Order: sequence, then structure tokens, then C-alpha cells
Amino acid sequence: MMTASATDAGARSVHADRAAAPTAIERPGRWIGGLLGAIASLALVPISLIIEPAQADGDLGVLASLGLLGSPVGFVLGREAFPEARSGGWRHALGIGLLVGLAAPPLGLIVIALLSLLLPGTGIAPDPLSTSGLLILTLGIPYSFLALPVTLPVGLLWAVLVRLVAVGLPARLRVPPPLDRVGVRHAVLIVVVVGCAQVARHAGAL
Repeated sequence: MMTASATDAGARSVHADRAAAPTAIERPGRWIGGLLGAIASLALVPISLIIEPAQADGDLGVLASLGLLGSPVGFVLGREAFPEARSGGWRHALGIGLLVGLAAPPLGLIVIALLSLLLPGTGIAPDPLSTSGLLILTLGIPYSFLALPVTLPVGLLWAVLVRLVAVGLPARLRVPPPLDRVGVRHAVLIVVVVGCAQVARHAGAL
């Protein structure tokens, strides 16, 4: 009975989010889910500074670095999972949060590699077009799950924040429809274009 009630409440929440939209937007407020995902990831920074103060050379520590580098992943996953997390009760939302936390480590590794591709020479990570960079991408993904003790709590925090968003608020705080539809496919397109340019640059240097 409680499960059915929670499911009904979640369905009413999503219906209210959509019904409150004065224009036809498929899933209004997804940017809120993305913003909350980035905030949940960045919450690691102050926690890290409390546990492990910044070093004199500016090194923020492992947790803070994970929080900063994980914020783009948090935004993408939070944005995509936002409607689903609000389609049920608390238990359903927390389950989606665990899935977000489970998906974050390999995506975080890919983000590090892509940052090196988009910002060559910054030293963020080995060039993904180099031998060491390719090894990190192919062999490092299984080891990335060692970050689960960090990413799973972040996913749960995101789920709690998502459930605390008031019913109907996502539709009232909507962004212009063209901007609201910007998503993963657009980011992938940008990465592909820049990646092709970098490959061409490397080929010309040979």
C-alpha cells in the first residue's frame, strides 16, 4: 500500500511538473537536475578541505579533485536522470541516485581524457591520442570503480535534492525551449568535432 501510494505521489509530481508548463516542453526542468548533480559533486570540495586542508602548493587533495572533475559528469547524469527520479517515491529516487553514482566513475575517466583532448598541454591527463592515454582509457575504466565509495553517496545526495524540489517548480523555472533541449548529443557532437581537429593536427605533425 505504501509503495503504491509513493508511486502515485511520484506520478502526480511529474504530472504537475508538466501541467504547469505554459508551453509544450517534453520534460521541463531537466537543467535543475543537472545543476543539482553538479552541486552534489562540488559538495566534495568543502568536505575535502575539512578532512584534508589544501597543501601549500595548491594541491586540493583527492576528494576535492574528484568533486571538481566530476561536476560535468554530475550535470550530464543529473540532467538525464531527473525526470525518472521524480517519477516515483523516495525509494525509487534513491535507486536512481545509486545508478547515477554507479555510472559516474567510468564517465569521469572519459571526461578527464576528453579534457586533455580539448585542452592539450594542460597536464590534466596524458594525451588520449598517445599510447599512455589510450592505455588509461582502455585499462583504467575497471579501476575507475574504486571511486564508488565516493560517487555512490554523491548520487544519493543528488536524489535527495531532486526529491526536495517542489512540485511544479521545474516548469516555472524553465529555460528557453531551444536551450532546454541542449543535451548529451550536442556535447558529443562538439567533442567529435574538436577531436577530429586534434587528430588532424597530430597527423599533420607526423
